[in-house]
Amino acid sequence: VAEGGPGPLDPKAGTPLRAVNALLPFGTIVLATFGGMLADGAAKVRSLPDASRPPLSLVSILSHSDSITALIWASAAGWLSALGLVLAQGALALDEAMAAWAEGLKEVLEPMLVLLLAWALGAVIADVGTATFLARSLREGLPRWSLPPIVALLSHAISFASGSSFGTMGTV
Repeated sequence: VAEGGPGPLDPKAGTPLRAVNALLPFGTIVLATFGGMLADGAAKVRSLPDASRPPLSLVSILSHSDSITALIWASAAGWLSALGLVLAQGALALDEAMAAWAEGLKEVLEPMLVLLLAWALGAVIADVGTATFLARSLREGLPRWSLPPIVALLSHAISFASGSSFGTMGTV
């Protein structure tokens, strides 16, 4: 319970706290993500022309899968399983569950925007060819031993400036 009293996402007083209410939705997300990636990747590998089709292995399936789509569907499945649990147990009425969902959405809106902007920044950096430019510019003028500390310092600066580890990894 928060310092100033219960918040909008805290359980009502007297509500039994059950591990299944956390484990089942999280487990659903993990399994649905992995299953979605396997199904999507296998379909994409099978749709490749015979001449360029790699063998159907875990590596080829995962490398051809769309993890973003799988994560979106898995998030929806996790939300539906959590909704089903609280409704079946009578912990929340449908209007209370939807109000809690809206409050939870407010909590993740800012991180979602940061992630979206990080992806956009990474895409822009890739589109303008920053990696190629830096590789050509530094090909002969940089000793090999200095590359790791320079990359680390650049990563620190980018992370500090963007406030996002996702943005840093997209940029680097």
